[in-house]
Amino acid sequence: MPSTAYRLSTEALPERERIALWREEFGRVILKLDVDPIGSRHFRCDVTLRSLPGLNLFSGETSSVHYRAPPALAASNDDSIGIMKMVQNTAVAVHLHRETTLSTGEATLLSCTDPLLFSIPSGGRSAAVRLSRPVLQALAPGLDDAYNRVIPARNEALGLLFGYLRVLQDQQAVATPERQHIVVTHIYDLAALALGASRDTAELAQERGLRAARLRAIKEDVSTRLAESGLSLENVALRHRVSPRYIQKLFETEGTSFSDFVRTGRLARAHRMLQDPRLGHMHISTIAYECGFGDITAFNRSFRRHYSASPSDLRH
Repeated sequence: MPSTAYRLSTEALPERERIALWREEFGRVILKLDVDPIGSRHFRCDVTLRSLPGLNLFSGETSSVHYRAPPALAASNDDSIGIMKMVQNTAVAVHLHRETTLSTGEATLLSCTDPLLFSIPSGGRSAAVRLSRPVLQALAPGLDDAYNRVIPARNEALGLLFGYLRVLQDQQAVATPERQHIVVTHIYDLAALALGASRDTAELAQERGLRAARLRAIKEDVSTRLAESGLSLENVALRHRVSPRYIQKLFETEGTSFSDFVRTGRLARAHRMLQDPRLGHMHISTIAYECGFGDITAFNRSFRRHYSASPSDLRH
């Protein structure tokens, strides 16, 4: 089964039928929830849905709204759970005899087969991942006590989980059933760690999901800073609160190194800039410096070795 993604927006619906259609098609059919806009202001909602075998991801933005799962609607759900995170603003969840307030960055665990009231009174951004309860229960036996309790924003595994979920946007990373299985396994590992994995499974989850999520987070961080001449292993380690040696070990699992990853990323950026006709006026040395290379001779040598052509050959 391939990875699938859908974007849904109220703005695509006829204004007169907007709320009715959204309640039925998005609320009751997809989410198995009743959607009740709060107040008389113009209701809007924009969400992206992504799925792989064994999980579904919902993320987006909404104006003020109540989401309700009455008993009959909740009972029609499959045996799954949802980890709901507020990305921006606050929400209130009334669920399983508890009332919980979530602030920005916080999350909670919800049972999809039990009644629920989830309110976002001032609108906001949120994200939720839906997982199989039996599979997660095997990794985190204390699941029953975690429902509708606040998972703090400082929970490292929670942050890595929702950061790692961005891998679903990378079609190459989930191109085959084997890769999808690996990604889904890592996501369950991170969810179990965020909720309190058992001692037996925590070590395995840290070796699999936690390491994979950390490596991906570090790669994303480095990729946004390639132009910085001061980009260093020590600075990256400090930002991610791990040791430089730990980062080196992460890259070694892929048969490469931190310095090789940085060099390859910078060369790829230079390659794109050299081929861009809009940048034809820029000197090659300027492009090298803007890609983070401090030495034009070293840049030329690395470029020729990597692409079997000099930067000037490529441009011409």
